[in-house]
Amino acid sequence: MSTFILVLMAAIVIAGLERNHRRQPPHSPGLHGTHDRDDRDWARTQLDLLALGDRQGIAGINRD
Repeated sequence: MSTFILVLMAAIVIAGLERNHRRQPPHSPGLHGTHDRDDRDWARTQLDLLALGDRQGIAGINRD
């Protein structure tokens, strides 16, 4: 009896996964993220590096 319940549960899980797989839209090959032209992380990194450069001066020599 327990074998029957185990097989039945496995069949239900497989059927549920197959149903979910069929509902997914097809994907194009490659990366699936968005390609936003405005990269806020890169802009913030550039501003941080510029601020760090102003504080340390050229080649790490202080301007004070």
